Amino acid sequence: MSSSDGPDKSSQLYAKFLGPVRFEYAGEPLYLPGSQLPALLGLLIMQSDRPVSLDAIIEHLWHGQPPKNSIRMAQNLVSRLKSILSDAGHPGLTVVKRAVTLTQASSDVTEFEKFVAEARSACASDRHASGAEAFASALGLVSGPPLIDLEGALFAPEAARLDQLLDQVESERLEALLQADKIDLAIEQSLLAIARSPLSERATKVLMEAYYLRGETQKALEAFERTRDRLGEDLGMDPSSELQAIHRSILRGSSLRSKPSSAAGSTAHGTSIPHETPAGPAAFLGRDQELAELKRQLFEANENGRTGIVNINGAGGIGKSALATSLGNEIADEYPDGQLYVNLHGATPGLTPLEPRVALKRFLRSLGSDTIAHKDPEELSGHFRTVARPRSLLLILDNARDASQIRLLLPNGPKIAVIVTSRQPISSIDDAYCLQLGVLDSGSSVSLLESSINSTSTQRNREVHELARFCGGHPLALCVISARIKAQSPDGIQTVLESLQKSRTKLPEFADNERSILASLDLSIAELKRSRNGQHAVELFKAMGLWVGNELSLDAGAASMGLPVEETEALFKRLEEFRLVDRLPSGRFQMHDIIRLYSIHLSTDLPLDYQREIIARTRNFYLYSCRQVLIMYDAALELRVKLSNGVPENHRVVFSTIEEAFAWIDVELTNLVELARSALNPPHSDHQFIGILSSSFFPVSLRISHRPEILDLLELSDSVIEDLDGDLSVYTLCDLGRQYILTSNYEKASHTLERAEKAVTRERMWNRLIWVLAEHARLKSKQGDFHAALADFSRSRELAVQHDHHEYIIWTDMYSAGVYEQLGDSNRAIALCERAIRHAKSNGLERTQIYDFASISVNYGARLMNGNQTLKAIEVISSSMKFIEYHSFTESNIYVEHLWRLADAYYSQGSAQEARTFWTDAADIALKIETISEKQHRQILNSTPPVLKLDDLHLGHRH
Repeated sequence: MSSSDGPDKSSQLYAKFLGPVRFEYAGEPLYLPGSQLPALLGLLIMQSDRPVSLDAIIEHLWHGQPPKNSIRMAQNLVSRLKSILSDAGHPGLTVVKRAVTLTQASSDVTEFEKFVAEARSACASDRHASGAEAFASALGLVSGPPLIDLEGALFAPEAARLDQLLDQVESERLEALLQADKIDLAIEQSLLAIARSPLSERATKVLMEAYYLRGETQKALEAFERTRDRLGEDLGMDPSSELQAIHRSILRGSSLRSKPSSAAGSTAHGTSIPHETPAGPAAFLGRDQELAELKRQLFEANENGRTGIVNINGAGGIGKSALATSLGNEIADEYPDGQLYVNLHGATPGLTPLEPRVALKRFLRSLGSDTIAHKDPEELSGHFRTVARPRSLLLILDNARDASQIRLLLPNGPKIAVIVTSRQPISSIDDAYCLQLGVLDSGSSVSLLESSINSTSTQRNREVHELARFCGGHPLALCVISARIKAQSPDGIQTVLESLQKSRTKLPEFADNERSILASLDLSIAELKRSRNGQHAVELFKAMGLWVGNELSLDAGAASMGLPVEETEALFKRLEEFRLVDRLPSGRFQMHDIIRLYSIHLSTDLPLDYQREIIARTRNFYLYSCRQVLIMYDAALELRVKLSNGVPENHRVVFSTIEEAFAWIDVELTNLVELARSALNPPHSDHQFIGILSSSFFPVSLRISHRPEILDLLELSDSVIEDLDGDLSVYTLCDLGRQYILTSNYEKASHTLERAEKAVTRERMWNRLIWVLAEHARLKSKQGDFHAALADFSRSRELAVQHDHHEYIIWTDMYSAGVYEQLGDSNRAIALCERAIRHAKSNGLERTQIYDFASISVNYGARLMNGNQTLKAIEVISSSMKFIEYHSFTESNIYVEHLWRLADAYYSQGSAQEARTFWTDAADIALKIETISEKQHRQILNSTPPVLKLDDLHLGHRH
C-alpha cells in the first residue's frame, strides 16, 4: 500500500508517540533534557504546520496553573528548543509575535492513521485481505501505551483518543480477517486479543463467528458462555444485544454474515434470497455516531417484537443514500431472509416519483410471490405484509417523497427493519426514528478528499484543506470534487482548486456528468413553490442572497421583506422544512455555505426594483439597530448614524441592557460586512452607506476590537474613501487608525493616522485633529519613540486649549505623564498628573465626567507610587475611592483598579493584612461584574501578594 513505505524521515522531525516517546531527526535520535522540552516538542509536532499561541503552550505545560513568570519561562523553553533543533540541522521552528509554528515534522500517529484509512477504504471495496494487511501494518507501529512518557495538559485527551482508536482498529482487523476467509488466523488473533482483554466483546464476536464458520459450533457457544460469565462476575452486566443475536443465530443454525464462499442461499420458504442493497461508497467517513444510533434503534425495536423503522432525512446531496446503503450492508446478515431496495425517486431531477403499486410488485417478485391476482394497491400492500411477516427482512426505501408514498410499503413483523431516506422528516409514521443528517466535520472532509490523491506533501495538504473549506463538509460537493481530482490526475487537485478560486458563483464547479448540486437544489425550489406559502418563501430565500452572511435573525428577515414577524416566521418554517435553512438554538436561521451560494445565484431572478426595495429596507434596519446600540452605550454621544427613512415600529430592535446590545453586534457583524460589500458595486452600490456603517462603531470599538469584521468594514470604507463626504472620510481614517493600533498593526496605523491628520486639517475638524495627534502620539510611545510622542501630545494639548476641549487637555497631560515615567522622570510625570487634576476640578469635570475623573485620580496615585511617594498615593487613591462611593459607582472596573492599587501601596509599606483585605474586595467585585473568571478569583485569593497582577485583569477602561 502507498503508506507502507512510511514518511520520508531524511529531512523531517519524527515523533514516536505510540509507545515510549522518542524523537528523531534525519533518522538519528534527538535528545531533549528534562520533561518540559519533550512536552513542548510533542505539542508542536501534534500541531505541525499550525501556529500555537504562547498562551496555549503555557496552559499545556503547567496544566492551567502557571507560575508567576510563566511567559518568560515559556519563551526560554521555545528558545532552547529552537537552538537544539537548529544545531541538529532542522530549520522549521519559527516564532512570530506570540505564536510558535513547527514545519517539516510528522509522527507515527499520522502514519498509523494513514494505514487505517487505507485499510478501511480497502474493506469498503470488499478487498478485505488487503485491509487486514494494512490494519496489521498500523498495529505494527505500536510498542506500548500512547504518549506514556509525556507530561502536558493536552496529551491526556489525545492519549485517551488513541487508546480508543487502537481498540477499534484491533477489532476491525479481526473482522477483516474473517471477511477475507482467513478463518484460522482470525481465531488465533481473536484468542490473543481475549487473552489481553478478557472482557472484549468485539474479539468474542469474531471468535464465535470464526468457530461457527469452521464448523465448530460447540466452541463458538463456549466462547459466548465464557464472556457472558466474565461480564456477569466482573461488571454485573449481560452481553451486548449484538453478541446475544449472534448466539441465537448459532443456536438456530442460521447463516452468519461472514460465512465465506457461500452462494446465494434460499429462504425457509423455498425461494432465492434477494440481496438488493447497492454497494455503499468506497470512502464512507464521518458517520460512525449516526450508524451506531441507527443500528441501536433497529435492533431494539426487533428485540421488543416490533418492526424497526428509521428515517434518515436532510438536504439534497447531504449523504442520506450513502448512509442508508452503508447501514444496510453492515446489518444485512442480521436479516437472513433477504434485503430489498427501491429508489422511490421522490426528489430525483427529471423523474416522476415511483408509485407504491410499482414498488410493491417489485418486492413481491423478489420474494417469489405471484402478484397477478392483486392489482389494487391496497390489496398488493396486504399481500406484501402477509408474505413478509414471518421473514427476517431488511427494506431500504430510498429517496421517498413523503409519508403517503411509503405508507403502503411498510411491512409488519418482529424481525423486519426498514430504512427510509427523504428530504423532509417522515414523522407521521408511528414508531419511526427520525435522524436529520448534517454536513461532515472538517476532519472527515479532508480524509475523503485525501483518498483521491496519493501525495502527502505539505503543499498538497494545504490544497486539500482549502478544497475541503470550499466544500463546507457537504458530501455531494466532496464526492464530485473527489471524482474530478481523480479524473484529472496527476495535477487534478491543483486544477480543480484553481477552477474553484476563479469561479464567481462556484456552484457549477460542484457537478459532473451524473451529479449536480445545482440540479438537486433546483428540485427543492420547484417543490417548495408548489407548497403552501411556497412562492413567498422562495422570495425570502432569494432576498437572503442579496446580502446575508451565514445566518439571519427573524427580525432582520421581517424587516428586509417588509412583512410582520409572524408571517416571516411561517416562511422561514417552510424553508426549514425543505432543508434550505436550519434553525439554530438561538432562534436564528443559518444557511450552509453551498446553500448560500445557491441563494446568491437565485437572487438575480428578482426584479431590480424589488431588489432595491429589499436592500433599502435592510440597510435602514441595520443602521437603526446600530444607532440603538450606541444610544444604549452612551445616550450623550454625538451620533454619526443618520437614517434616510424611518423604520416601522414593528421592525425596530429594542435593547434592554448594554450586554444585550453588544450580544446583537457580536452575532450580526458578519451580516454587516456582507451588507457593506453589497454596497460596493452596481446594481446596489452606495459608498456613503459603507462609510456611515463602518464608522458607526468607533465609540464602542474597544469593546469589540477583537472581531476581525470591524477591520473588514473599515477597510471596505477606505477602499471607497474618494467617494465619501469629507466628515465620513475623516471618520473612516481615524477609526481605521485606531483599529490598526488595537490589532497591533503599528506600521499601517502610523501611515493611516498620517493620512487622517491631513484629512482633518483639510476639513478643519479641529476636535478630530486633537484626537488624531493624541492617538498618533500614543502609537509613537508604544513604538519607543518617546520624544516624538511628547511633541505630538504637546501639539494636541495646544489645540485642545484653543478649542476648549477640556477632556483632551486633561488626557494629553495624563498620557504625557506616562511617557515621562517611561523616560525615568517621575517628578515630571507627577507634576503633569497634578496639573490634569487641577484642570479637571477647575472646569467641573469631577461633577460631569465621574468615570474620567476617577480614572485620572487613580493614575495620579500610580505615578506617586512609582515616584516613591507611597503615603501620598494612599491618600490620593483613598480620596478618589470616597468620590466613587459617593456617586454609587462601586460596581465598576475603575473601582476595582482603585482597590488593587491601594492594596499594592499598603503591601509596599509592609501592611500585608491591610493589603489582603483590598485585594479580596477587588477580586470579589471583579468576579461579580464578570471582569474575571472563577479561576482567576481563586488565584487572587490563594496567595499574598496575588500571582495575578493588575495588567492580567484586562480592566479595559474607556481611555
